[in-house]
Amino acid sequence: MAERKFTRALSKPGTAAQARETVSQAVRESTELVRHHLVEPLDYELFVSKNKTILQNDPQREMLFFPMDDISQEVIPRANRTTVPTIPSNMCFDSLPLFVRQCIKTYTADWHTVVYRFSAYSGTYKELLRLPRPTDLQDQVYEVDTETEVKDSDNNTKGDSEIIKEGYILKGPESGTDSFISLATKSFKRRYLTLRREVDGTHILEFFKDDKRSDSKGTICMDFCSKVVRNSKRSKLSFELRMQDGHKSCVLAAESEVEMDGWMAMLVAITTNYRNAQESSKKPLVSPEENIIPLPPSPYGYGTLKSLEHSKNPDLVKYARETDYSIAQARKQNRQNLFSIYPDLQKSSSGNQVTNYERSVEPYKEEFNTRLFVRCEEVRFKLQAPLDCEKGSLCQVEPYITTMSVYDVRRMRKVSEDFRFDVNNAYLRNMLPKTMRRKSNSGSSNGTAAQPSPPAEPILPGISELGEEWLAFPKQAVFTVQRPEPELFLVVRIEKVLQGNIAQASEPYLRHGSLGDAKQGTKAQKLVRTCCQRLGHYRMPFAWAAKAIFTRFSCELDKSLDFGHIYRHDSAKLSEEDILKFLFDLRRPEKAKHFTVIPGQIKVTLKSLKPDDQIENSLTPSLVPVEPFPIPPKRDPTLEIQQFPTEVAADSHPFCSYLNHLYVYPRSLKYDSQKTFAKARNISCCVELRDRDEDGTKPLRCIYGRPGE
Repeated sequence: MAERKFTRALSKPGTAAQARETVSQAVRESTELVRHHLVEPLDYELFVSKNKTILQNDPQREMLFFPMDDISQEVIPRANRTTVPTIPSNMCFDSLPLFVRQCIKTYTADWHTVVYRFSAYSGTYKELLRLPRPTDLQDQVYEVDTETEVKDSDNNTKGDSEIIKEGYILKGPESGTDSFISLATKSFKRRYLTLRREVDGTHILEFFKDDKRSDSKGTICMDFCSKVVRNSKRSKLSFELRMQDGHKSCVLAAESEVEMDGWMAMLVAITTNYRNAQESSKKPLVSPEENIIPLPPSPYGYGTLKSLEHSKNPDLVKYARETDYSIAQARKQNRQNLFSIYPDLQKSSSGNQVTNYERSVEPYKEEFNTRLFVRCEEVRFKLQAPLDCEKGSLCQVEPYITTMSVYDVRRMRKVSEDFRFDVNNAYLRNMLPKTMRRKSNSGSSNGTAAQPSPPAEPILPGISELGEEWLAFPKQAVFTVQRPEPELFLVVRIEKVLQGNIAQASEPYLRHGSLGDAKQGTKAQKLVRTCCQRLGHYRMPFAWAAKAIFTRFSCELDKSLDFGHIYRHDSAKLSEEDILKFLFDLRRPEKAKHFTVIPGQIKVTLKSLKPDDQIENSLTPSLVPVEPFPIPPKRDPTLEIQQFPTEVAADSHPFCSYLNHLYVYPRSLKYDSQKTFAKARNISCCVELRDRDEDGTKPLRCIYGRPGE
């Protein structure tokens, strides 16, 4: 195929893309990658030490050197919650290792803080101290700030928009010709007309439908009106507003001749004043300074008072100097600091984000998170028996050993230690062996007393004068949890004197008659009394109950007194994992129906404590009295229950008081490998703490026993 003639002038295909690629390659080769140089910050301390000699001779060396009196040390006394120190007073610190002594010192030594005297000036200028505002500062008023009212003869303006004249009028069509069609038109509409003067002196005619002035029907600016004349062609009472070129004229008609004369006189005066103002503005302005005859210049170029210093009259020279001195002294009176009268700078958005690098450091305090006050009112079963000493009065069949603790079902862990409380009356307590009940004399020795030497301090430091009987049967405690959660449960575990199989021991409670069946209760009480005489030192699990501390959806404290159902405790499921599994199945009806319910009720008082709430006659987990602690006591003892720490870093807080507790949980005891007995059973475990391994060493009296022990 032959090539056409016009294609010869065309460039080859792909030339533009090739040109762009060539230019891009050339630019890429010419561009050099330059790595930014890292600027190291100035080591100010090193700079001052190297140039110390030069800086000593600097006239502003006070601004370069660190202030000598900037750093000071203050001692903050340690604030203790307890009435007595938590560290034992009879401890021999010299014989302890260095690490132990330093640890103990953290709970006893005062706080030492480093205070920077000029720390208030170490931030940005927005953080500087504000000077107090002067109270005697007078407002300076100048002529440029005053508002002058200018009153001219042409009624120009008074400062605000105002209505000069208003009333009903007939408005005709806008037209600029006198044609036959325009003359024959009778389309006059009755409108409410207002003549308004604006702030700048402009006059506006505005039409409304009625006197309510809610719906505007048009406006006319009088600055464009050139003449106001009668228009007898329309009617006897009509007049016309003739506008400048480019604007249509408007025909108006009044309802009476008096109204027409009033409107025309007002509008004619406005147009005349506007025309005169335009003519005067076109005339050249003559400065008044041109008519002033210039005075001959002073030979010294100074003012009148200054020229007296060069006078040949000594009296005038003396007068000038005294006058200058008096003026200079007068200027020094009532002088104000410039920075104090300068207005505050408007804070920008970045000013609100200024961080305070030198925050006031305070010693850390003991964190309690959410505290709950719990008081155990009663543990009552329907199986009851009459008292021997009181006729007609019923009581429980046997004494119960009760403990209370907090569990977290969500994390499947135990939150607090056990709180052992006692709600038995004196009659039931006497059913236990005498050796198990605490004696009032704290110095007397028993099976758990530490011998060979008598104790150097009482068992309860700070409250030795009260005796141990005051704390023998506690009923109220303070629990601490990290935060309100619906998965937290308050669990009460009930134990009884060892009686045999749990099914046989709980049978009288399950098949009893109505409330107050004394015959069946008396029979059960006789059997229990026999067991207490022979096996009063041994316990067995009996029942348990649980109560959600907070509501499920709102996480508010559940203040109901009733604890709910009391379930029989299976002797084969005594571990903490089994308790957590029971709590997990408690909210599932298909699982909870398999639990054996023992008729009865548990009542407790539950309330939340604020961070600043203080409870009188309360004690720490180490049984150290907490302020305030009046003696003699005004309330029953309240025990603070220790909260177990978690592995979450956000929930960890430093300990502010000395705590030395060891929690021992015997989990299992296997005796299968022995060959002496054909079948080993009824095995008991005894836990003791001794300070020496020598023969004859008696256990230390440092284990917290059950109430009354």
